[in-house]
Amino acid sequence: DFVTQSYYLNVFFCCLFEEFILNHVLEGVHYLKEFTSGLSHPTPQGQQLHFSLAPDGSVKVNGANIVEYNILTENGVVHIIDRVLFTPPLSGGQPQRPFRPGAPGTAGQPQRPSISNRPGQPVGASRGSDSIMPPYHPPPITTPQPDGQEPILPPPPGLVTGSGAPPPPGNTILQIIEMPGLNIQGQPVGLNTFYDLLKNSGLINTLNKQGPFTVLVPTDDAFSNLPAGVLNELKNNPQLLRRVLLNHVLSLSLNPQDLQNNMVIETNSGLRLFVSVLNGGQKILIGGPKLVASTLTENGYVYIINRFLNRLPAVNIVTELNSRENLAKLVSSVVTAGLEQTFRHEGPYTVFAPTDEAFAALPENDLRQLLGNPEALKEVILNHVVEGVHYKKEFSSGLVLPTPRGQNLRFVVASDGTITVNNARVVESDILTGNGVIHVIDRVLVTSSEVDVFSNRFPGGIIS
Repeated sequence: DFVTQSYYLNVFFCCLFEEFILNHVLEGVHYLKEFTSGLSHPTPQGQQLHFSLAPDGSVKVNGANIVEYNILTENGVVHIIDRVLFTPPLSGGQPQRPFRPGAPGTAGQPQRPSISNRPGQPVGASRGSDSIMPPYHPPPITTPQPDGQEPILPPPPGLVTGSGAPPPPGNTILQIIEMPGLNIQGQPVGLNTFYDLLKNSGLINTLNKQGPFTVLVPTDDAFSNLPAGVLNELKNNPQLLRRVLLNHVLSLSLNPQDLQNNMVIETNSGLRLFVSVLNGGQKILIGGPKLVASTLTENGYVYIINRFLNRLPAVNIVTELNSRENLAKLVSSVVTAGLEQTFRHEGPYTVFAPTDEAFAALPENDLRQLLGNPEALKEVILNHVVEGVHYKKEFSSGLVLPTPRGQNLRFVVASDGTITVNNARVVESDILTGNGVIHVIDRVLVTSSEVDVFSNRFPGGIIS
């Protein structure tokens, strides 16, 4: 009968969708630095993800560009790509049986570890026998102890003083950080920026205590890669600075040779960092940054890493827009289009924000159509958004950035430094928020013909 047929059709399409999602998933944590040309990883469904690395550093997986990477979460890491990797087979042949955690492999298919058996998660913790993914239970934070089953890793390089010898025993973590003339395998390394931030934040007194501690110390070069304005924002906000620096402090003495792949460690800020151990321990990533050296001290370990684990100021895009009187029409449009929660809680995004004057300059009929049709208005707003964070220094003549709705934003930089995007002038740039960056522009990026197209595409709007 119709009800029975509908039920089985729903089951069929749910199975296809489950398979489709799982072919975008790898078990374990894999950071960008692991991806090299020729690398392949199997998904839980047995599909192979093949990686390629271009000379400019861009990475592709099965032809899809990785457009944003190393987005840390409590139970893994996310990389954003610009296309779907595998399309479910809607015709021609039978779909594969959906992968069930803990289920035995099918004939002719390799056995794969169960997703439910993630480190620290109870085996069989699931919503039921038909559940594709078990409910998430945060992995425990542990320091692994060698038990004969896990190989002890080779030691990472150590810090060396100007005399060519390791730092003398008895030094504390702070004494190592402020020690002049340090080098790693013959290359000079500076730790002055991090030490100055520790002083500004008041954490010097904390780290002078007995401990034990493990401190992840970014090199001076790591700070040179920060987006413009982040370091000054932190220096001008001691409380925020202290929270960010605690991302780098562990209240335990963690021997780097005891690190294990997919191990989870928690910093004193509550940030969970996943460890990736690659090439038998020749490369170790902690929350994304690479561990480049370590040194045992009197009160713990110093880990030298190549990136600062910063968090931008905790204001979101909507809060920032609300604080600016000349962006009131954009704020009301975001609310009308149903995008407020997206811009509050998701991201990161780059938003090109038209001023109130820009909205007022639209033809009256265009503005009336948009404000009376929330779906059409949403299309227009999303064509002012680019996924990821893009700062002013990135903009150059010829640069093209795609929006979530397929519009291309094209940039031109004049000889006087003026930046235009699709003929709109950027009048204020690099407004930092906790989930992205805002650039203010002097016109709305839409034409009358596009307004008609969007309005016809979504005819349900009520024209006021």
